[in-house]
Amino acid sequence: MNDMFTLGIPASQYRRTTQVLNHDGSSPINFESMKQDDGFYHFRFPGVDEFDFNKIVSLLKRNGITTIGADEQLTEKKIM
Repeated sequence: MNDMFTLGIPASQYRRTTQVLNHDGSSPINFESMKQDDGFYHFRFPGVDEFDFNKIVSLLKRNGITTIGADEQLTEKKIM
């Protein structure tokens, strides 16, 4: 099992992503972010399993955020 799931988020969507992950109406989602030189931020989610990661990706997509790398990480082959 992957012990840390990671997403790439375009730099233009960084602020919106942090707003969604820290929304006041729900429990904040624990994440770490790091700016890359390629115009993306990498968001890491320590301590989540594949089910929680799937929920996070769905939440971000429902809020119009582009998630790079999610589809590859959520395939059964990668999770196993």
